[in-house]
Amino acid sequence: MSKYKKRIVPEYENIYSDTVPEYYGVFIEKYNGKIVSVKVDPKRLRKTRLIDNELYNEIQSINRNTPYFHPAKKIGTMYCFEVFRKQINGLRKLWDKEIKPAVEKLETPDQAGDRVYVNNVASGIMDVEESEISRTMTKIVRTPVYQYAIQMFYAQFILLMGAEVEAVMVKVITAKGYTGEKFNREYLKGYVSGHVEGLDYTKFDNHCYYDKIYKIWNFLKHNNIDVFEKVRESYPEVLINPEAPYINGDIAIRYLKLTEELIMELLEGVAKFFDEFCKKVFGEVTDYPEWNTEVFYVRLVKDEIRDITNPLGLPWYV
Repeated sequence: MSKYKKRIVPEYENIYSDTVPEYYGVFIEKYNGKIVSVKVDPKRLRKTRLIDNELYNEIQSINRNTPYFHPAKKIGTMYCFEVFRKQINGLRKLWDKEIKPAVEKLETPDQAGDRVYVNNVASGIMDVEESEISRTMTKIVRTPVYQYAIQMFYAQFILLMGAEVEAVMVKVITAKGYTGEKFNREYLKGYVSGHVEGLDYTKFDNHCYYDKIYKIWNFLKHNNIDVFEKVRESYPEVLINPEAPYINGDIAIRYLKLTEELIMELLEGVAKFFDEFCKKVFGEVTDYPEWNTEVFYVRLVKDEIRDITNPLGLPWYV
């Protein structure tokens, strides 16, 4: 074994520059300018003090028949769970950066009342008592309009969320062999049971979040008794009054209790569902420790060689 190691591990004393990854025991193979594989020499990494003994022991606990360690999570490989996470993270960013600030800019009933009061007093048209009455009336009139406007923003975001969740599901399973021209949850059920015999995705622990988005989404789109009853049967907590009868054709936004808390619950929950889906349907590992990923070692040496601009040619990590 010692001869084998001596033959395939380079003689580091012949690598004079500490501004190349190989000096630290990180070997990067590229094709057409893109990284295709990364292998590391844990002993060299420890010797150059890029990793400590604790991490070295973690790496060495992985069984292998070579002195090189090949991290399990590869750069450039499409992992389905990452596609899902990117979509959900994009929605969360859209909410935080665009939708929530827009909602906060809506004029509240108090702000509307104060504006009217100040204008009336300043103009001298009304005395203080009359201006106070005007402020109160403005607040009363503004309240339902303000509340409806907020619900409109929330409803539009959930409509977008439902569309993106379905779109990314179709995208991922198509990349994994789905050839159907139509798609709904029954088609998905058939795909999953065909991909992994007997597997029923509706039995997954986190399926309720995917289902909840779907049912609210359908109610917001279709506004009929059938979809209302499906929401009431499965998720009565999202209705303002679960006992109230629904009149066919009434706009769903008037029946749903749409809140920021609900939106956060759905985003976080469907992210868990997608992770579970990828584990059970595609056999993916969604919780690699950082040290078992190729990008960890690329970044490690890149940071060490920080005085050279992008020495590894990795524009997507810069």
